[in-house]
Amino acid sequence: MLGQGRTSQATPADTGRYVISDIIVLGNQRTRPAVILRELTFSRGDTLTRDALAEQVLISRNYLLNTGLFHEAKFSLVPQSGCSCLLIAVEVIERWYIIPVPALNLYDRNFNVWWVEHRRDLRWLQYGIRFYYKNLTGNNDELRLTALAGFQQNFSLLYQLPQLDERRHHSLRVYVSFTRSKRLAYGLSENRELIYQDLNSYQRMHVSTNADYQWRPAFNHRYTVSAGYRRYTITDTVAALNPDYAGDSATLLHYPFVKIGYIRDFRDVIAYPLRGSYQELWLMRMGLGMKGQLNGWAAQATAAVYGSRGRWYGAALARLRVSTPSDLPYLLQRSLGYSSDYVAGYEYYAINGTSFGYLKLSVKRPLLQWHLATNPTNILTRGARMPVFIYAKTFGETGLAWQQPVEPGNALANHLLLGCGVGLDIVLFYDTSLRLDYALNRKGEHGLFVHYSTYF
Repeated sequence: MLGQGRTSQATPADTGRYVISDIIVLGNQRTRPAVILRELTFSRGDTLTRDALAEQVLISRNYLLNTGLFHEAKFSLVPQSGCSCLLIAVEVIERWYIIPVPALNLYDRNFNVWWVEHRRDLRWLQYGIRFYYKNLTGNNDELRLTALAGFQQNFSLLYQLPQLDERRHHSLRVYVSFTRSKRLAYGLSENRELIYQDLNSYQRMHVSTNADYQWRPAFNHRYTVSAGYRRYTITDTVAALNPDYAGDSATLLHYPFVKIGYIRDFRDVIAYPLRGSYQELWLMRMGLGMKGQLNGWAAQATAAVYGSRGRWYGAALARLRVSTPSDLPYLLQRSLGYSSDYVAGYEYYAINGTSFGYLKLSVKRPLLQWHLATNPTNILTRGARMPVFIYAKTFGETGLAWQQPVEPGNALANHLLLGCGVGLDIVLFYDTSLRLDYALNRKGEHGLFVHYSTYF
């Protein structure tokens, strides 16, 4: 969670080197002390200078907050008599971990398409419940259950197991999902989605399951190996409307997959970073070369850097994805205009392709940085100081989706996209952010666009 927290440093007057004699953990009602100690960059017996220790305390606090387990983390450095020793007390304020959330989701690609093009039609909503139980056993494990109805039904289960070893370097996650819909986007015309619906039958069903193994040998480095299976079933009508939807007029597309990934993460605060850097690489094999299955490859590289000078903050993010073969089925060619992969000013457009890339640049300055005091008896906030941050920003973005051959009537594929604008970022507690962007694109179109992200 964002916020500065409070660090008390009652250290000796001189600036020599200090030995950490002991570390104690306070305020953890559910979280195991080992989970907290795992996120500290120092340990009992370490010898550090005063300045080095102050820096490591700040870094360790960010690591603790980035786990998503705590509202606040406070450090107290207590001198010990008779030696240059310090006892460090780490006091945390835990979040409320059991959260049943009534869910109201958009099935659309983004909020702007639903609000403008589909005229806020309630039939495009998903409704139901999400149940979160984070820190289930106190070992930073997590259970998520989802049940949604409406435009598309979705039932899913995710469980992040506790760390598998005493040093907490290894973890495992399992995921199972089933979705079905009576309406779906079966194609594009002028880079706008074509919708088909039949209220008497489900037009598409999708089953997905995977298991992920993660190795975290160091604070900022993660390696992941995933294995899973995906199965898409569509009706004869959808296959007739778009023979390439599942490929070769098929009504079934299924394949196992194996994916390996690496993350190098030096961001200060994951929910809304202001300083640091982030790199991610992954490679996925779709299918195992068996007849009748999809056979392809996909790879993606992401790099971001964040910096500041005074009260000004700058950020740059680049992403490149490449997939083969070039004739992948329609439902696997989603590129720009979906989820967080978009170029500002083109939110109303869907641009398909087997490969895409984009670059985003922004400069921002805080207008408001406020920490709201809360009641200690509030079970959700537990007396933590909740942040409300507002940033004014300007930005420029460019991107391209590559497709061969280009779908007739969808001219934005293989075409360089350019967008720029100004906006406001509003950052709230529980890792929630709202972005209000006024953007202009290369076509001369302009307007206000809304984007949001949240833990829920």
